[in-house]
Amino acid sequence: VPKMKAFRKRGITLMYRMGLTEAEEEEEQFVVITKKPLDPFSTTLPPCIADCIQYLQQEECLKEEGLFRVPGWMTQVQEIKQTYDLGQSFDLKNARNIHTVASLLKFFMADLPEPLLTFELMDCFMLAVDVVDVGRGESQVVEPNLAAIKSCIRLLPPINRLIIQEVTALLTKVCAHIEFNQMSASNLATCFSPVLVRREYEPTDMQVCREESKKGHKLVETLISQHNAVFGDAPVPVSKTETKKPTKEFQDRLVRGSLILAHNLLKKE
Repeated sequence: VPKMKAFRKRGITLMYRMGLTEAEEEEEQFVVITKKPLDPFSTTLPPCIADCIQYLQQEECLKEEGLFRVPGWMTQVQEIKQTYDLGQSFDLKNARNIHTVASLLKFFMADLPEPLLTFELMDCFMLAVDVVDVGRGESQVVEPNLAAIKSCIRLLPPINRLIIQEVTALLTKVCAHIEFNQMSASNLATCFSPVLVRREYEPTDMQVCREESKKGHKLVETLISQHNAVFGDAPVPVSKTETKKPTKEFQDRLVRGSLILAHNLLKKE
């Protein structure tokens, strides 16, 4: 199979096919892949995500030290991703190592045109995680409001919700093997929050960036550590600092965000 070299511009990947004969080069020099967003109404995991989850939930993989923290072989990660982008399958048993498959899962989500939490609902997710003063105000904790987070999750497009649910379920299993892999929910959130929590336009104020980084980390950590409460029927645990209901600002942003999201989804139909 000839190797391919990628050139990207505005969501389009030009795959230059290396190692072709002169006659083949004249006939076909480039393969064009148009990067499409996820089908928002799909209820089936993309093959790349499904294959990665199936592979990584093996006991051997779950026990791998530094899973999702240690980078894989990025050259092969990109080659495998390109294979899936072309609509072809790949046997992940042929991946260089476990970390390469873990990196592929993160790379797939990071390479999406929009984050799985969506640009439209990002304000709502940020408001669902509050910064709370503790003691005399000398320290702060980032406290999630689980009821508010569940409200945001319910409004996500079906495919976004499905991917987040299945990926965080996998990460919950990773946490259960912390004795071997040394990966806690907080450590995993450090790996995944930049992938899941990103804005269309990043804030220019560094203080705002730092605060949103803390909130994004806590949000992803909560999706992992409180997975059953967020995605299942488990009761929402009562927090010592979570004493108030979602604010009116959150409710207003939730309505506005959901309307904008619905409008944008209809435009894509």
